[in-house]
Amino acid sequence: MMTQGREGFGGGRPRWFARSLAGTLLLLPILPGCVPSDPTSKGIGGLSTGNPESRREAAASMGTWDDPSEAARAVGPLTAALAGDEDAGVRAASARSLGQLIRRHGLTFDEETVGALAEGMSDPDPEVRHASAVAMFGIGERPEGIASALVAALRSGSMSVRDDADVALSELPIDGPEHLDAMLDGLDDDAEVVRRASRMGLTMAPLELDPESGAEAVAGAMDRDDDAEDRALLAMVLGRFPTATSAARDRLIAALSDAPEVEVRVAAATALRPFAADDPGAAEALRAATAEDDAEEVRVASAAALADPSRSAEEAGRALIDAIREGVSDEDAGAELAGAIEAGAAEGATLLVERLSSDDPRLRAFAARGLGVVSPRTDGAREVIAALIDALDDPEAEVRIASADALSRFGPAAVSASSALARLAEDDPDSRVSAHAAAAVPVVDPPPTR
Repeated sequence: MMTQGREGFGGGRPRWFARSLAGTLLLLPILPGCVPSDPTSKGIGGLSTGNPESRREAAASMGTWDDPSEAARAVGPLTAALAGDEDAGVRAASARSLGQLIRRHGLTFDEETVGALAEGMSDPDPEVRHASAVAMFGIGERPEGIASALVAALRSGSMSVRDDADVALSELPIDGPEHLDAMLDGLDDDAEVVRRASRMGLTMAPLELDPESGAEAVAGAMDRDDDAEDRALLAMVLGRFPTATSAARDRLIAALSDAPEVEVRVAAATALRPFAADDPGAAEALRAATAEDDAEEVRVASAAALADPSRSAEEAGRALIDAIREGVSDEDAGAELAGAIEAGAAEGATLLVERLSSDDPRLRAFAARGLGVVSPRTDGAREVIAALIDALDDPEAEVRIASADALSRFGPAAVSASSALARLAEDDPDSRVSAHAAAAVPVVDPPPTR
């Protein structure tokens, strides 16, 4: 069974060594007939021993091999051990090693190995199921039940399997009921690691389904969760269910009005953005928060939600000017920004781009939002987009959020920002920035219609 791969990293091949015993170095002699065996043969041969512990050790070590040709030779024996070894520990170690070889060398598996991994997902032993599911995802296979199996793998006793399952879930598109249901069920799981992965998966993964029941499940989890950061993430998820107004909109309006934590109110305001254009109740709640909330961050987020891309530039501009007047303590600076937005077109854009370099992060954030209002239909839009892409690296999270939101107002004209937004969605240390960036990616780079 020959496979091809690329050079990997790490190390796991046996080496000659010197062992200290009672303070004396004893060097193992190399005598005729005592030449060390080839490391590959030794590892593969270990799968045939009568000692289960030795077989487990051999199977586990093969996943760390660096040499592509050795790795390719390991696939067949590992497949046979996964499919037929009587010891569950050997089967689990074999599945883990197959998954490691995929990531390390990019191996292409034949039908026999793929079939063994598929059978491994139904193994009586949970560790075998976990490792097989992760390996199946790694080779690009998406069999029925893969999402639930990956969620279950988060409980694995192997840290590497848990970590790989977490990554796999974040990369698995939510494009069918099976994955969506697995994520929604995970919100109520007894294990915190499963609840966390479900929250992040629903926040970050491409969500193409918006059933009422899904919004109700997220709203229920938000009501039960005591952690402010978790509830803020769940509020952002609710914003992704815009058609489920009875569950999502009402819960977000309540959170915007009543949540004691500022970060939850900010998230609720941002999540109400898709509702603001067509729903009078959502728009009224956002206007009230813009004028009355004690926290400046909430007032700004509410004004930004009213400046949603679906709203006209005139409506968005008015909302943003109101927020500037409320949120900028320097009256001259606030009047200057408001004047630039009222001027619109090229004149206003020039000043707003300059203010992206202000020492005051509040002014930089308002300038970014202003560019999203005045610039999308101007001749200088390309230069503005470039400036906003640079602002995605601003040290202040609020500026990165404002820049991502502004870029979304340009729509596909800002497709050049998609890679930078995707990077923030994946890697930004502030979960709010990641959520805003993830929401902007499909707006600037919409998926092809089918």
